[in-house]
This record gives sequence, structure tokens and C-alpha cells, in this order.
Amino acid sequence: HRFISLNGSSPRLEDQRVRQAVALSIDREVMAEVALGSVDWPITGEVNRLLRSSQHGYQDNSGELGGVDIERAEELLDEAGWTLDGDDTVRTNEDGDELTIDYIVSEGLEIAQDEGEITQEMLGEVGIDVQIQQVPANALFTEYITPGNFEMAAFVLTGQHPFHSTTKGNYGGPLDEDGEDWGNNNSRYSTPEINDLFDELAAETDEDRYAEIANEIDATLWDEVVTIPLYERPGFWVQAVSYTHLTLPTTPY
Repeated sequence: HRFISLNGSSPRLEDQRVRQAVALSIDREVMAEVALGSVDWPITGEVNRLLRSSQHGYQDNSGELGGVDIERAEELLDEAGWTLDGDDTVRTNEDGDELTIDYIVSEGLEIAQDEGEITQEMLGEVGIDVQIQQVPANALFTEYITPGNFEMAAFVLTGQHPFHSTTKGNYGGPLDEDGEDWGNNNSRYSTPEINDLFDELAAETDEDRYAEIANEIDATLWDEVVTIPLYERPGFWVQAVSYTHLTLPTTPY
């Protein structure tokens, strides 16, 4: 699935209430329509980070954070100390710092630019200033995403097998006592609960219980707003006409 990653180590995004306000301000249905409008594929922002829609136990766990609620987003920002004064259009804190978030996009990738501009407009409605920064495609991860030199960015993580406990690396951590090494967790944020649930998932063999834990993880990731899933991507197979009696898997990985 494609998603927006939020850097939880950023001073402007370290407060859960700010991350939740960001999620409540983004219309994921619009984002899905922009990307999938020309494809024969369900246009929906409903995504499960661990289970595809064709897998056993799949469900949407976004709750209220999966929809748009501008009033609630504004309340959360006020509670977090980011307020709008007078005719100001950008929120500030008690020190006068503006709530400005850098959004990284890859040069030459039109969909990423469109997503950034749409996000910029949507967050502007609640007083969050989004600055879009285009970076070279070959430097997007090596110089920005992986070392944590970003605040928001949209990209895709692809899986090769159905064992979702291995995705702990994308959402768990840190890997060191100092909290500096986040491995593959580009959001650079997690909780002990998330780590423990992934460990439980890895040891589970019952299919129903496995799905239950996977959904619990996804719901927790939503509550923490580690990422904002945008849409499930289509899966395609190519089969030579000379092949016969070939059964394709029901779930693409």
C-alpha cells in the first residue's frame, strides 16, 4: 500500500495529538481517486497495514482517524499548544514558532508532487503550513528518508511473503538503548506495546488469533499515527499463453 510517513522524531510531529490532527485533515478518498482513478480497481482509502483486502481477517481499523474531521483536528492542535491568533493563517506555539512541516517529494514523480500539493492544501485548512521540497530520486531514501531528514513523505513498502511479523522492522524499535538506531522504521517512532504485539504475532500459529493480533497492531499504529495509509495498490500477474492449468494465488504479495 502507499502511505504518508510521519517522522515522529521531528519536534513538530513528536506530539501524538499533532499527528492525529494531520490524519484527520487528509481526505484519503481524494488521494486514492487521484492515483487510481484511471485504473480498474476499487477507489477507497481503506487500508490495513498488515493484511491485504483478500486475506483472512482483513478489516479496516482506522476508526475516527480514517475520516476527515476538521473541527476535531483544530481542537487537537489547540490542545497541543499550536494556536491561531487573529487573522493568522499558520498556527504558532507559545514561543512564536510556526507549525511548518517539510514534505519531501521525488523529482520527476508526478503522483508524489500531486500528493504533496493536495496535502499542502488540506493541512492549510487547519493552519498547518506545508513546504514541499523536491529532491533527486536517487537521493530520496539515502539522504532523506533513511537518515530521518524529512517530516512527511509518501512512498510504498512492498512485501514478498505473507508473514507479517517480519514487518516489525518497519514499525518497531528502536534497535539500541539510546533510541538512535531505528533500522527500517522510517517513521522513527514506536511504543513498547507495538514491539510486544509483533513478538506475539511471530509466535502465533492459529489463523484466527493471528489475524486478531495483526488487526490489533494495525489499530495501534492508527492511534499513534505512525503512518497514514492512502490506498491499497493493485497487484498484477503475467502468464504465458503456453501455460495451462496454472492457478494463481488469491493473495498477491
